[in-house]
Amino acid sequence: MARFFTIIGVLVALAGCQTHDPMSPTSGAPAATAIVVTGLASTAIVGDTIQLTAWVTLSDGGRKQVEASQVTWQSSDVKVASVGATGLVRIVAAGEVDVTAKFQSLATSTRVIASPLRYDIAGVIHETAPTQAVTLSDVSVDINGGSLNGYRTLTDATGRFKLTGVADAGFTLHVSKAGYDATDFAISSLPRDQHPDIGLNPTLKTVQEIVQGTFAPDCGTAHDYTFALHHDGAITIQSASLGSFEGGIQLFQGNRELFHGCYLCGAVPLQAGYTYRLHVFGDCIYGGSFRIVFSHPN
Repeated sequence: MARFFTIIGVLVALAGCQTHDPMSPTSGAPAATAIVVTGLASTAIVGDTIQLTAWVTLSDGGRKQVEASQVTWQSSDVKVASVGATGLVRIVAAGEVDVTAKFQSLATSTRVIASPLRYDIAGVIHETAPTQAVTLSDVSVDINGGSLNGYRTLTDATGRFKLTGVADAGFTLHVSKAGYDATDFAISSLPRDQHPDIGLNPTLKTVQEIVQGTFAPDCGTAHDYTFALHHDGAITIQSASLGSFEGGIQLFQGNRELFHGCYLCGAVPLQAGYTYRLHVFGDCIYGGSFRIVFSHPN
């Protein structure tokens, strides 16, 4: 009989050494009866990051925070919102999503409506160097892509424009005005606002005629032309097949003479950003015509 009581005593002692989850319904401690998540509202904006915390309601009416590592977090649509292992939610797109927290046999979900981030784009449009101080009015600014695809606005008298309530990115502003090379400005990110500074190049044809005229025998005619360049290129003086003239051209950059020669001396390279004066003079022995053209690479 003594042996029997000894064995029972050992079993009781071993049972007393076991550990228990204080929130387990079999531990004798208050049991977890519900799970609650704090930190998450029913609405959010794209770009928000939200830290969630899980709590359990206990059978004795108390409440206890659950360690993040003990909670399983889930998002019903990771294209709208992602949830990390620590309960950090990132809102990445507009839409509706259910965020679920699971602990033991308990679970709870919260429906979140994510709204797009809205911001303004306010910019200015002007000529490129060397006349970048010249702002351009009545320039068309068209949105290509995104939720405002096809929307158009015009610059005001000071060259400024504004787009309000833009809700997404990944589109371009197509900027155009008669007499200027059109350009595209990419909007690829979602800042709170943007202030693009856009320059337009005046349009030049691949070959653009500067001046033309005729010479008669003993003419002594002269022509002058002053121009500014927005593109690097070259000028060439050409004669028609009906005749020729013995004369030449003088080319000045400001008051500095760059060239003085005959009309068959080839193209003269020019740089953008300067004002030039072209002087064409003739000592004619035959009648004929001429033209001076400016050319630049496409």
